[in-house]
Amino acid sequence: MPHRLTWGVRGNLYLWVNGLLKKVFIIAGTLVLLTVALLVIYETSMNPALSRQDALINAVELPDTIEKIVVRSAIGDSGGNGDHRTLRSVMLVRTELTIDDLREFFANQAHTPDRIEEASGYLFTSRRTFRLEFEELRDVDEFGGYYFIEFIG
Repeated sequence: MPHRLTWGVRGNLYLWVNGLLKKVFIIAGTLVLLTVALLVIYETSMNPALSRQDALINAVELPDTIEKIVVRSAIGDSGGNGDHRTLRSVMLVRTELTIDDLREFFANQAHTPDRIEEASGYLFTSRRTFRLEFEELRDVDEFGGYYFIEFIG
């Protein structure tokens, strides 16, 4: 006579398989989340293309009349294809030159900026959804002579 599984044996087997599947899904989900987190960290902080762009911008020789305070870079939205992977760098400078003088100076450089604007606060906001904070300007009351110079790569 063939052995027939009783409900007790089948129920225990079902519970064992169900428990094993839950563990597999938890492990797989954790691996997916870790992979996504590592990709985000790589794209935002260790991106080699962003490092190359930073090196190009930091290599710009500024005259004594322009003081480079800091260069901040990140990956943001260009508005073109919507992939939010456009390399953007913003140089904060302080100078007595006018904005037209700055534009004229940078027009003759190998790596020309996409936009130059007067700083009006510690937050730089591009035409799209890209924003950078400049802590160096938090305690500044008068923003005259401070300029954001944006490079899009």
